[in-house]
Amino acid sequence: MAENSNDLKFIINDYFSRQKSLPENIVLQERSLDIERVTSDVRALIATYKDCKFTGRSIARIFQGIQSPNFPAIVWGRCKFWRSHLNEDFYGIVKIAT
Repeated sequence: MAENSNDLKFIINDYFSRQKSLPENIVLQERSLDIERVTSDVRALIATYKDCKFTGRSIARIFQGIQSPNFPAIVWGRCKFWRSHLNEDFYGIVKIAT
């Protein structure tokens, strides 16, 4: 039993003491943003669902298909705006919707 415990301690210690070797020159590809289309869809979403209180972040989550307690996928999955802007930049949508 003590041998297994020592083996486990060694494995855990080795895992956390390793040097992380990640490439330093990582370049992330920018996502495009169709500003006119996003703006139009934001206005249409707000006009269609006047009874809902939206924030820029909640609109971006709906457009990306990310559920939240206030906007669950089971309800909003039927909405035409759900997952309508998957290939667009999330933070760009937030900025436009705010």
